[in-house]
Amino acid sequence: MLDYTKYSTDQLDYFDELRRYHERNLTKTNYKAKEWITMDAELKPMFTALLIVKKIDLEIMEQTVIAKMSKYAQYAQPYKMMAEELLIIQEGSEIQSLQKQIKWLESGLRTFTYSGELTEAQIDEARDVDVKTLLESEGTRGQFLCPFHEEKTASFHVFPNNSWHCFGCQAHGQNAIDFVMKKEGLTFPKAVRSLIGE
Repeated sequence: MLDYTKYSTDQLDYFDELRRYHERNLTKTNYKAKEWITMDAELKPMFTALLIVKKIDLEIMEQTVIAKMSKYAQYAQPYKMMAEELLIIQEGSEIQSLQKQIKWLESGLRTFTYSGELTEAQIDEARDVDVKTLLESEGTRGQFLCPFHEEKTASFHVFPNNSWHCFGCQAHGQNAIDFVMKKEGLTFPKAVRSLIGE
């Protein structure tokens, strides 16, 4: 596994600024992540290092949201739901921004990992499948019976950005691919193909 700590914060910040530039100027430069990463072999470890850092940031942010939401458990139901929705609105845009960055970095690295086995479009299609449609139980306001452990009270929450978390067994993931990999025990490529019906 890559030791991402060998890169200084300044190096990663500079690389992240380059990433933002290419995102903003995609129509001018016409460089997608996978085209950018193949320009220079040295970019691959930087992509990987930045991806690790972004995933750690996302995990911390999501755990913070989960911790805050667990504090609302003592509230009366209407106030609890209002507080949870407000928190999702407040934190959601930052989480979605990080997820977008992670998605962009992963799309570049897939050039090396899958070497054409799966297209970016196929992966995006699978990732965007609504997790709620994969659940067997009916839910209310984004809460469902958890598919990973037996329970009588719904503790499995699907967030508006399609990430999910169980407040009972602590299972969580970013999207439909994560869900299918965990539920069915599939590899990433098999989970993608299962979700898009191939």
